[in-house]
Amino acid sequence: MPVQAIAWSPSGAVRIVDQRALPEAKIERDLESGEAVADAIRTLQLRGAPLIGIAAAMGLVAGTRELRAAPRDRFLARLDEMARLLGATRPTAVNLRWALDRMTRVALETPGNWGSAAIWERLQAEATAIWEEDPGRREGAHPLQRGCARDRRDRDPAPAHLPRP
Repeated sequence: MPVQAIAWSPSGAVRIVDQRALPEAKIERDLESGEAVADAIRTLQLRGAPLIGIAAAMGLVAGTRELRAAPRDRFLARLDEMARLLGATRPTAVNLRWALDRMTRVALETPGNWGSAAIWERLQAEATAIWEEDPGRREGAHPLQRGCARDRRDRDPAPAHLPRP
């Protein structure tokens, strides 16, 4: 049976299936903060290049959720802090860096007169778009069921987050 490896929880947290327990058990965790998402990536609770990128994008949303009413400069400083933290979890992960760059670009391209709440909403929409673009999500399988990123690179040298030709 397919497993949804990552999703938004009803509370707005990042819900993951801890992949260290698979296939023996399905353990779901709700990650309420960017730090919790970073820890999940670092401790291999999430595996597979596309999934790590999705988690990083969602982690930026979780990590800035409490600052929606803050001044724009404070919000963007927190976003930068979270992007650095998440980026350091797997420094060589192409999908992770790509997702963080895409999310940061969305925030910085938001008009200057828009407040933190509007930036956060755009980030949430962008993270959801990254999640929905993942072919594995559309197939309904977690990365362990659809093959790891290394296997994909053997078949197709394009990064796993890019559309296939």
